[in-house]
Amino acid sequence: MSNFTDAQGKISRQNPTRIFGKTHAISGLSLTASGLERAASLGQRCRVHGRAGSIDGEVIGAKPDEVHILPFGRWDGVAVGDPVELLLHEDGICPDDSWIGTVVDALGRPLTNTPRPKSERRRGNGRASPPHAMERNRVGQKLETQIKTIDVFTPICRGQRMGL
Repeated sequence: MSNFTDAQGKISRQNPTRIFGKTHAISGLSLTASGLERAASLGQRCRVHGRAGSIDGEVIGAKPDEVHILPFGRWDGVAVGDPVELLLHEDGICPDDSWIGTVVDALGRPLTNTPRPKSERRRGNGRASPPHAMERNRVGQKLETQIKTIDVFTPICRGQRMGL
């Protein structure tokens, strides 16, 4: 049993597989990378390691010899030949009860200097279909934002779903 425990410990300390390609072309917001086409799938996240830092993006298209990536931001500081890493074990966005009251960006990162909230009870993932309209909870009491234009023209209620 000791040999199995030792082997299990060694395996758990191994670094996960990392897949890299390289920037082939940049045109506007679209970046073309080579070397990832056999492993990347639509919607998968990538990280481009540019001279000014790393920029995350998402695979939006693939051809036999290249993938197309759109950034979560801009490609400032990225040049042809820069490495592109396919993010294999990315957590993604899985809201849970600890997120209540936290303002997050589109990637689920808090807009304050606090770490992303986590809890045991997940409410689903970021790509799940929304519940049917008749299965949703009713909208609750009105929330006052103290911003007159919002309170008058687009009132917000507790439990309301809003696309911003």
